[in-house]
Amino acid sequence: MPRRLRLIALVVMIAAVLAACGTSDDDLRRTAAPATGTAAATVVIDDMAFSPETVEIPAGDTVAWVWRDSATHDVAFADGAASPKQKSGSWQRTFSQPGTYDYVCTLHPNMRGTVVVR
Repeated sequence: MPRRLRLIALVVMIAAVLAACGTSDDDLRRTAAPATGTAAATVVIDDMAFSPETVEIPAGDTVAWVWRDSATHDVAFADGAASPKQKSGSWQRTFSQPGTYDYVCTLHPNMRGTVVVR
């Protein structure tokens, strides 16, 4: 089997396994989750920074990140949840458990932010 076909088959198999696992806010996958307008807080990614750096929300609410920078960025949490690497668009995450969730842009480690969930 040509290399390209093997790669396609592998990707399809991985996607099928991941789909069978279900989803939650603790998934350790990068998922494209465009913001739907129902977010309790919005963080803008612009000028190599997250603004605001810290947001506070009640448990069960959603935070949306909106890209407005010309550089590629991502939003990556210590628990493995992460946005796709992208230059534009949006991504969101719902936080079901209270706690402090720190995140970083893996491409620019000086870009850091925090979500505080009450």
